[in-house]
Amino acid sequence: MSQQDEQIGKLTKEKKALDDTVKKTQDALKAEEEKVNNLNKLKQKLESTLDEVT
Repeated sequence: MSQQDEQIGKLTKEKKALDDTVKKTQDALKAEEEKVNNLNKLKQKLESTLDEVT
């Protein structure tokens, strides 16, 4: 019985570590998506300004 408890404990720790990794990865992805969106907006503004100048 104690061997099963140890395995359950190990698996629980592994799951928590994986959940933390997933959360960090999702947060990093969201931050990168926001950067891309900001850069795309800036690109559109620059293209619009260029069109006005030419």
